[in-house]
Amino acid sequence: MSESTISDEAPSDDGELVVSLDAAADNESGASTLVGREEIPGAPYPQWIERLGLIAAIIAAVFLCKWLWADSGLDTNLLWPISVCGLPIATLLVAEIFGRTVTQIHNTRNIKK
Repeated sequence: MSESTISDEAPSDDGELVVSLDAAADNESGASTLVGREEIPGAPYPQWIERLGLIAAIIAAVFLCKWLWADSGLDTNLLWPISVCGLPIATLLVAEIFGRTVTQIHNTRNIKK
C-alpha cells in the first residue's frame, strides 16, 4: 500500500500552516483506506446478524419497559427516567456489544496470516 509523505509546510497569507500530502506513485487509482491499512478481501461480513441483534435488543427493551410499568412495583418518579433514558442507552450498549462480538468472530475466522 502506498504511504503519504509531507511535502511542504509553509505559512499561508493568513498566517495558517498549510500542509500538503503527496501520495506515492504506486497508488494509480488514488484510492486508499482512511487509516492507510492493508485490506485483505475475504468472506463477506454478516451484517444481517448484527441487524437481527439490534432488532432483538429493541424488542427486549419494549417488553422490559412494559413489565417495568405493569408489574415491577417501582415508583413512577423512578420509572420515567428508566424508561426514557436508561432503557434506550442500555439497548444501544447491548446491540453494540453484540455487533462487536460478531465482528470479532468474523475477523478471527476470516483473517489469513
